[in-house]
Amino acid sequence: MRRVVSVLLLGVAVGACSSTLDPATLAGSWSKLEPIPGNSVNMTLATSGMNISGSGNWCGEALGCGTLTVSGKAIGNAIHLDIVYNNGLIEHFDGQINTFSILDGSARSEFPGQPPRLPYAVTFRRR
Repeated sequence: MRRVVSVLLLGVAVGACSSTLDPATLAGSWSKLEPIPGNSVNMTLATSGMNISGSGNWCGEALGCGTLTVSGKAIGNAIHLDIVYNNGLIEHFDGQINTFSILDGSARSEFPGQPPRLPYAVTFRRR
């Protein structure tokens, strides 16, 4: 009996680890946690299958404010977003959803024609 319970618990644990993200859980409004006062990034995402799209706005302390567009994919538990700012900046985010309300990962940003910047940690929180 003890062996059956152990095997059953192992099966449940493996099943929980192998589940994949339902991309629909990404739909909604998200805000980037910004360490610099005065900076903000807000986006509203929609999903269609594994495709992600969206739009939003940003503000930089000394850069003014503007709009952004988002495109990406959710494959398994991995999320990839390309965030294109109207000032030319492109941010490539790779991460996963940790809870229903947190996206954690890293990003690389670049301006076209310039070398990409080093990756940095990024967290988005559902609004």
